[in-house]
Amino acid sequence: MAVVTPTTGAARMLEHVMGISSAGTKKLRLYGNNYTPVGGSQSTHFTESTGAGYSAESMTASTWTISTTGSGIAIGSATARTFTYTSGDTVYGYYVTSTGTTYLYFAEKFTDGPYTIPAGGGTVTITPDYDLKSSTS
Repeated sequence: MAVVTPTTGAARMLEHVMGISSAGTKKLRLYGNNYTPVGGSQSTHFTESTGAGYSAESMTASTWTISTTGSGIAIGSATARTFTYTSGDTVYGYYVTSTGTTYLYFAEKFTDGPYTIPAGGGTVTITPDYDLKSSTS
């Protein structure tokens, strides 16, 4: 018999990953290499942005809102995050890791990117969302 994940279980799993039901800060990072995330991706596949002024953003329980749909999907929605640069850089997407980059939780390559920050600096604002479908749907 196959393992079954009900919608409520998927929501609890998201709460754990996002740090809501357990201690732990996650880091939202931008990456500068032209990499498309796949199922086997690891944090070492991403080259974190190095532009001046950039720093990874901490994501705690209060960053996320977890909801479920009637079609068996749990959704983790984060508040918008703005990264500020004081010099130029190019970023292709974002990824979320444990604080020390040991664990890669999820990643997304920008569909409308890459984003090029001009030499004088600029900002990149993203709103991470993560959907987890239960196995009963």
